[in-house]
Amino acid sequence: MTPHIRNQYLIKDTVNFEYNYWTFFFIGAGIIYVLILIRALIIEKCTKKNVRVEVIFSIFPALFLAFLLDGFIERTVLYTNTFYLSENIQQDYKVKRDKRLHLLSNDGFIIIRQKELSSIETIRKEKNLPSIYDLKDGDTIRVDFAKGYLDIKYLK
Repeated sequence: MTPHIRNQYLIKDTVNFEYNYWTFFFIGAGIIYVLILIRALIIEKCTKKNVRVEVIFSIFPALFLAFLLDGFIERTVLYTNTFYLSENIQQDYKVKRDKRLHLLSNDGFIIIRQKELSSIETIRKEKNLPSIYDLKDGDTIRVDFAKGYLDIKYLK
């Protein structure tokens, strides 16, 4: 999943996701909590007295496991976001060259990181479009994004 996510998302979009990620963390912890309770109640057939103890003390292992699986939960949510398209977005960027290549959007967002430029370049090659590295200073390119079910943009 990680290479897929790395090539699909711009860093700005993953940072915005991480800022609001806590809800998914607690959903993951809740699922783990329910699984621990099911194990205790059904498989081990706890008595009524032990059920209260299990309900209270299952919270700690659930949160601990959620912390351990934090990266996996995050990557899974971002990966599944790419499967459910809710909106297509096209954004124009102007090519600017100082010492390095920059892409500047009308809203002031700058793409400067080599990883992000490489991801855009790969998608442009797949669509048989000219390389961004061959464009001149001041040229405009259009980058296609899609929003998934979580309203997180990814390259399309």
